[in-house]
Amino acid sequence: MAKVKTEISKAVGPNRKFEESDIENLPYMQAVMKESLRLHPPLPFLIPRETIQDTKFMGYDVPKGTQVLVNAWVIGRDPMSFKPDRFLGSKLDVHYELIPFGAGRRMCVGLPLGHRMMHFSLGSLLH
Repeated sequence: MAKVKTEISKAVGPNRKFEESDIENLPYMQAVMKESLRLHPPLPFLIPRETIQDTKFMGYDVPKGTQVLVNAWVIGRDPMSFKPDRFLGSKLDVHYELIPFGAGRRMCVGLPLGHRMMHFSLGSLLH
């Protein structure tokens, strides 16, 4: 919390309101949001998928037409500790490497708005 507040006070200053354009200048706050979404995804299960062909996955035979549920909550729990520094300096793609909103063609259509608003809300509250 102290690191994010310090970063915001340096980037924004005390004499003006937090603006959407300030988000790009706050890499640590962005890392905190990514780490929060990793540990606490908006929905624990992503949209169910169906296999289009017989597949062998990690030693298991998965027949064509099997419904697959992706548990984003469990995927994000390894390791369990809150360390936003892991995201600093990386150009992590929220769409594929961090999947709180799904991935590919079936990812959440509200991702750009939701992502922007979460950063803006957190920045405004901490400022």
